Amino acid sequence: MIRIVVVGKKHETMYLDAINHFEKRLKPWQKIEWLIIPPSGKNHELARTEESTMITAKLGSDDFVVLLDEEGEL
Repeated sequence: MIRIVVVGKKHETMYLDAINHFEKRLKPWQKIEWLIIPPSGKNHELARTEESTMITAKLGSDDFVVLLDEEGEL
C-alpha cells in the first residue's frame, strides 16, 4: 500500500490532472490511501513542529518514508 500523508488540501487544482493520472496507473498494483493533516494555525516554526508531530503519529515503525517539500528544500 502507498500511504500519502499531506498537510492541507489533498488536491490543489493545478496538480489534479497529474495526481489522477498516476493514481490510475498505480491502482492496479497498489492500494493508495490519502491521510490529510489539517494545517496548524500557529506561526511558522510552531506550525512546522505541530504538523510534524501529527505526521509522525501516522507513520508505522517499518514504513518507508519519502519526504517532499513544496519548494524542493529541506
